Amino acid sequence: MAPSVGEIRAALDRILSSQCFEQAGRSKEFLQFVVQESLAGRSGALKGYSIARAVFGKPADFDAQSDPLVRVEAGRLRRRLVRYYGEEGKDDALRITLPRGSYAPEFSLLEPMPAATVRRGKGKILAAAIGLAAVGALLAAVLVNLPGRERPVAPGESGPTAAVRPAPRMPRILVVPFENVGDADFGYFAFGLTEEVIVRLNAFDFFVIANHTGYESDAEPIAAVSSEVQADYILTGSVRHDGQRIRVAARLIDARSGEQLWVRSYDELLALDTVLSIQERISREVATTLGEPLGPLYDEEFARSTSREPADFDTYDCVLRFYYYAQTLDRDVHRMTVGCLQRTLARDPSNAVAWGALAILYRHEYMYGYTPQADGGAPLDRALEAARTSLDIDGGSAMGNLALALTRQAKGDIGGFKESVERLLAGGLPPTGEIQVGSSLILSGERERGLAVLEAALKRSPRPPGWSYEGYVAYYLEDAEYDQAFQWAKRIDMPRWFGDPMYVAATAALAGDEHLAARAAARLLALFPDFPHVGRELLRHWSFDDTVYSRMVAGLERAGLVLD
Repeated sequence: MAPSVGEIRAALDRILSSQCFEQAGRSKEFLQFVVQESLAGRSGALKGYSIARAVFGKPADFDAQSDPLVRVEAGRLRRRLVRYYGEEGKDDALRITLPRGSYAPEFSLLEPMPAATVRRGKGKILAAAIGLAAVGALLAAVLVNLPGRERPVAPGESGPTAAVRPAPRMPRILVVPFENVGDADFGYFAFGLTEEVIVRLNAFDFFVIANHTGYESDAEPIAAVSSEVQADYILTGSVRHDGQRIRVAARLIDARSGEQLWVRSYDELLALDTVLSIQERISREVATTLGEPLGPLYDEEFARSTSREPADFDTYDCVLRFYYYAQTLDRDVHRMTVGCLQRTLARDPSNAVAWGALAILYRHEYMYGYTPQADGGAPLDRALEAARTSLDIDGGSAMGNLALALTRQAKGDIGGFKESVERLLAGGLPPTGEIQVGSSLILSGERERGLAVLEAALKRSPRPPGWSYEGYVAYYLEDAEYDQAFQWAKRIDMPRWFGDPMYVAATAALAGDEHLAARAAARLLALFPDFPHVGRELLRHWSFDDTVYSRMVAGLERAGLVLD
């Protein structure tokens, strides 16, 4: 049964008067406008341009295609609705959601849904199957708002009639409440830590998170429970309070094999005013380690994906291969990944992460000369279009926003690049994204700020890729500190990427190590025989400033490479 107009208005009033929306001026105005327009029968007219004019006061010449303001704010509104329905609105029967790919809100009345319940003695755990409205803090809202879960709404289609495609294959993590060991009065900390971990895991682009309600330690093995709720992985842990110290242990278990994939302990000094900051810091580190695409969960998923035939790859498999490419920057892997994403996005065009990944691959076509698309137009134009498509689907996609920022920089749109960077840093990024942003800021001239972002991201990253050190090379080359640039170049260590020996050859020559410079130049030619003919042009595509560009060229020529 569809909700009445009166019920919708009452639900809207509850949201707008909540603490969650109290300080959210833009999100409140955005939600109020789109709901009122939809109730007035004008949902079909809800476009980026009309919202920018009515809600954000943009001028008549506003270009919604080039400026992602509305897409980004729509992503923030979606996330705030997730938070509202996970906290103050968890008992609301009427839900207002903003589907990805559309600015027309949907209104639905939730009916009680049977959750998968397992009782073992006094213990119980409840989890939701994909697509169900679950009990617990966040799952009901999160599952319907994950990237890639909805298809774009067709022209003229909006509101409750818009169909939702089947959920894609993605891993499911069952988060079991951290067990409070010892001090009975410290249970609140374990509960709060569990909730913080779940919230932060849900912020990552590509992993489905299964939620919990409760689990007691005298229950039957967790693995039996995870089987019933079809979880792939189990995150569990414990909290021990001893005087002024607290120890938190966390571990990730493969639900199918029982193998422990990751374990970590955290020891903290405890004071009343540090409880929340400790919760936030530990939950951020746990979520980053698991949600980061180069962490232990990615390794396990990629290993499983390799058993599938390429003809059976879906979008998820292709994105896994993109993350593998991001570790190697291998030319052959680039070609395979571009083809994989192009094929799967033709069948399933609604995955924001995949479009953002494809945009970055097109940018690398421009930078590295990889996998040229003869009939596809200019690579940066394709990259920009793919990044915008990603943000049309999910304005809050970290991958899409990163792709837009990097493409703008490559096109020489420094103002647009810096605008995108501010959005990225304000919204939060996984460490590899921050590493890329820090390096790009160094290249754009904001050297000290870029260096600070880069160094902070490297401290957070569980396994930084070799290209993470490019920013340091450029930083010290500009200062003519060639020994320092050479030391950082040697840390890149990516044997299948020609950029590795290129940096080493140039910096070694400038630092006076002619023998190592010659060896690196030979490796560069083995990887990229045509580099002497295209090297100057490609280096111009890397967004170096004139000083760094000139010193790179001088170093390469001093290493024995004659560039056309």
